[in-house]
Amino acid sequence: MAKAKWLRWTLLAVVIAVVAAVGVLMLAPRPVAVDEAAVRTGPIAESVADQGTARVREAYVVSAPVSGR
Repeated sequence: MAKAKWLRWTLLAVVIAVVAAVGVLMLAPRPVAVDEAAVRTGPIAESVADQGTARVREAYVVSAPVSGR
């Protein structure tokens, strides 16, 4: 009887360890592909220009908790 209980607990521990390992592998961050190039000094050749409007949804007053200069 004691051997069957020991076997059951060991099997349960192995199943929990496998589920935890699979969970860690699924949630691990994946590497991101990047472009790389040599660093050079020179003028900036690209620019972005755009116009837009902003709407204030909620107004907040920002102040310091103490007075002073």
